[in-house]
Amino acid sequence: MMQNNQKKYLVYLNVVSAFAVVMLHVNHKFWEFSYDKFWIVANIIESVFYFAVPVFFMISGVNLIGYSRRYSTQEYAIKRIDKVVIPFIAWSILGRLYIVLKDNLWRTNGLQVVLDNLMYVIMLVLIVLGYIYLSRYRTNASTTHSLITKMLKVVLFAQLGIIILLLSDAHSGVGHILHSILNTSYVMSYWFFIPLFLIYVSIPILERIDLPSRDQFFKWAIIATFIINFLLKFVLSLFNKEGYIANFQLPIINSYLWFVLVGYYLHKYPLKPVYRKWLYLAGILGLLMHLGGTHYLSYRDGELNQFLKGYLNVPSILYALALFVLFQNLPLQFFKGKLWQICQWFATETFGVYLIHWFIIDGLEHVLSINPYSSFYRIFGGIAIFILSTLLVKALKRIPYMRYILP
Repeated sequence: MMQNNQKKYLVYLNVVSAFAVVMLHVNHKFWEFSYDKFWIVANIIESVFYFAVPVFFMISGVNLIGYSRRYSTQEYAIKRIDKVVIPFIAWSILGRLYIVLKDNLWRTNGLQVVLDNLMYVIMLVLIVLGYIYLSRYRTNASTTHSLITKMLKVVLFAQLGIIILLLSDAHSGVGHILHSILNTSYVMSYWFFIPLFLIYVSIPILERIDLPSRDQFFKWAIIATFIINFLLKFVLSLFNKEGYIANFQLPIINSYLWFVLVGYYLHKYPLKPVYRKWLYLAGILGLLMHLGGTHYLSYRDGELNQFLKGYLNVPSILYALALFVLFQNLPLQFFKGKLWQICQWFATETFGVYLIHWFIIDGLEHVLSINPYSSFYRIFGGIAIFILSTLLVKALKRIPYMRYILP
């Protein structure tokens, strides 16, 4: 790995993870177990690209832990609101509108809608004016004022979306809409945002740990949590003995936050070559366990067996860690030439791809009546949708104000 460009490998990981997410979602028929050949291919795709979420959390750890050396917590919060919270709300609302349109529930008499919901229309106009004012507002005061402004914009943006949904869908109430957004019911693939938001809240707490002892704390928390919460549970479950430790869990980082700490620690303290080799072997073993074990157990049971699934399950952890370290130690030639240029072209739009690819997948399968069981579609269609999503994001960013929801 290049010593002068230590974070360049993250560009590759970002692109590969975004591509993996698209492949997983195009391959959604994996969850419908069958003895037909399509499911064998589906299981291979699912297992090979399963690293996407853990690796993305590890990338977040590299980028976010230690933010206090670069900017304040208020600025940290503002960046997260701008780059993630507002786009999440916006595209969740757009997801519901898409579903309403697709299911032919959109009211055809627009004038009657306005007359029936005059109060909502007035509120909508006032909210739009307020949002435009806050977008143009500038302050030279402290970052606290900027944070308050951002929070007001989020509130107004959410209210705007709720009112639009109330106008478009007679069956929705405010409580139902808020519940659906927070539980990602409109776009199920957005489930990832909720643990991500909780991680964003947790990181400033970790930043309060004194720097000299922080890394040591992370090291032992990572090791202890892996052994006690993940490895011990996995080994005992192989013998149906996991009940022995039902309440034996370390509560410190027993969540996706574990991947965040691991990413940060591996980036700051790269593994020695001898340990990397062992980790690569463990990663291959994790992939084979996940792939072969899921195949065997599901065929045995006649239904999808999820014993070896789960991002915090040992097979997934080993595979994701090995892949992260593999990209961390890419040879110098990977960071120059045509391949590097192509990777950089995709890298600027990975978050946008994550936001919009579901719309493209669902639209293609319903409008063009594409067979989602087709192995050709689930492999080459996934590649095409990833490229198409990237092109669409680049085009949408040229539209004024789209940067607010496609950062």
